[in-house]
Amino acid sequence: MSKVDFLLEIGTEEMPAQYVPLAASRYAEILSRYFDDNGLTYANMKSDATPRRLGFLVRELDVRQADRVEEARGPAEKAGKDASGDWTAAAKGFARSQGVNVAELAIRDTPAGTYLFAIKAIKGLPTKDLLARDLPDLIASADWPKSMRWGDVDMKFIRPIRWLLALLGDEVVPFAVAEVASANTTYGHRTLAPQALVIERTDEYEVALERASVLVDVAKRKALIARQVEQVAAQGGYRAQIDADLLDEVTQLVEYPTAFMGEFDENFLAIPARVIITSMKENQRYFPVFDTVGRLAPRFIGVRNGGDVNLAQVVKGNEKVLSARLADAAFFFAEDRKVTPGAWQEKLKTMTYHEELGSVYDRALRVAEIAKRIAAELGVEAAVHNRIATAAAYAKFDLATHMVYEFPELEGYMGGIYATLALGDEAVGQAIAEQYDPKGAGAEIAVSLPGKVLALADKIERLMGGVATQGVPTGSQDPYGLRRAAMGVVRTLAEGGLSLTLDVLVGLAEAVMRADTSVKSTFDVSLRLDILGFLSARFKTWLTDRGLPSDVVEGLVAVRPYAVLEVADIAEGVAELLVAAGFGKLVELSKRVRNIIAKQPEPSEPLQFEAFAEAVEKHLFEAVMAVQYKARAALTNKDATAAMRAMLDLEEPVNAFFDQVMVMDERQDVRARRLALLHSVHHTLSLVLDLSQVTAH
Repeated sequence: MSKVDFLLEIGTEEMPAQYVPLAASRYAEILSRYFDDNGLTYANMKSDATPRRLGFLVRELDVRQADRVEEARGPAEKAGKDASGDWTAAAKGFARSQGVNVAELAIRDTPAGTYLFAIKAIKGLPTKDLLARDLPDLIASADWPKSMRWGDVDMKFIRPIRWLLALLGDEVVPFAVAEVASANTTYGHRTLAPQALVIERTDEYEVALERASVLVDVAKRKALIARQVEQVAAQGGYRAQIDADLLDEVTQLVEYPTAFMGEFDENFLAIPARVIITSMKENQRYFPVFDTVGRLAPRFIGVRNGGDVNLAQVVKGNEKVLSARLADAAFFFAEDRKVTPGAWQEKLKTMTYHEELGSVYDRALRVAEIAKRIAAELGVEAAVHNRIATAAAYAKFDLATHMVYEFPELEGYMGGIYATLALGDEAVGQAIAEQYDPKGAGAEIAVSLPGKVLALADKIERLMGGVATQGVPTGSQDPYGLRRAAMGVVRTLAEGGLSLTLDVLVGLAEAVMRADTSVKSTFDVSLRLDILGFLSARFKTWLTDRGLPSDVVEGLVAVRPYAVLEVADIAEGVAELLVAAGFGKLVELSKRVRNIIAKQPEPSEPLQFEAFAEAVEKHLFEAVMAVQYKARAALTNKDATAAMRAMLDLEEPVNAFFDQVMVMDERQDVRARRLALLHSVHHTLSLVLDLSQVTAH
């Protein structure tokens, strides 16, 4: 079948940067699904995007649909023909609904019986006709988080549509959307080359736009911006910090990038560096610059959407804007320090956290109390406990400050700065700054012990309150960040080396929540189990992310459901054992034992060597005791591999036991002792993980 390239470009007013990649990916999915649904094959699809356009180049698309035969099953033969063999009303109605003559119906045997079938030969339509018919609906079908109407157009879109380019080979696909008709024209850069460009063939598209000062290829534009930023910094003897998220955003803000360096008054460097960097990134989309020893320099790099004409004037304008922003930040920094942390803390009483959970002040008190209880449970030394208590007491005060109101992403960080300046204790300030760590997937956990404790307290309080008021998150919706909080709890325990189990942590937090009269939610056993289950699920995710098979993860957590650190410490050794030759033997050995004791009660009395009469029983008893000693000693040293290898010593005595004695002996006392012995074997084999959850790997 003949093939041809298809090009579609949707031209718009400038779209918000965050919508550009979203729109490009959604329309790529819509087009791909459309081609599949209509039996049109193609080699590949390339999507390009700028703030003013969404472009899709489909290579080697079928020029028409293939002819096809469709079959539709109708009524059973006995309902389609009467006793005389004539077609019934049911058959005639079915034929009419399928657009075929009743005489053309076929009768076929199926596994369900004999039925009537309508067989239709469908002539494939030209792709151009299909696209002309369906593109208006396809373009209008995408749903956006926010959209707008314009003029008298009865359509919602991200921004007003200004032009439509649609070429199938060298032919225009005719259609209209929002009163804009398709054509073979596009437009260059808004100021550098605003004139219309005629695209005769699809392979001219990218080159023609580049000549008109539009780099439509996202990857090329992104690479050019990064290269320009690095070059401009190097020319001044500096190093630019290229944040990946900021680079992505800037890429979607420009069609033709030109990087430039500006400067600001070095007196602003008295402001904390992160405040300056945040102001640069969040307000102005600038890249910060550092000197050769890693200090923030009074410079910045911006990216202009255009060329270098009048660039000096552009630089001055950007310097003026940034200076105003930094002057505001300097003012906030000075004003915030005039108020003590305790006074700021009082202002939290006027800030509502949640109608069922009280004010932000109430939450701050809960976090502080939970932190102190965690510290006590961990048995930290007195000096560390005092720092935790001090940091916890002032953990949330910065939420009331001017700086955090202006830059919410600086919560915790500014509290740490202000607390250090006011209290003179850097360890307290560090703990306050670390309380929200880790801030996302892949982010670092808190470093200091006080920071870890405060981070745990913050996250478990958020999780307890969130689940109590909103329920466990389902689907993709999680507006309160409960999944992030739960994973933060798991990571802080596992990666932070804290020997606090999940059930104990939840119990501590639950006691604090229950005691707080500002909390209106009810904390019962059901809610507690929901929260523990949610945390356990996050822990399993953490383990599988480290390469452990899901069945092994289930086996590990089944034995130690809430002991995060203990499981984390032995998980690596278990992963190593999976490829060892003896692992499959342990799985089979465990299965053989379980088959016998599955429905038998656990023994109530400890086993005694003297209770066994047969030599093979005594041999197995001694082997169990020896293996338990070796395995527990290995686990004390966090060596799961050695523990499970010790279990292989049970293979020979267990097999001999099964070969030489009848477990279900008619004598009740003998049977009970032998079952008790097998229960002991089972418990020994389960010291590391529940092998019933595992298949041989």
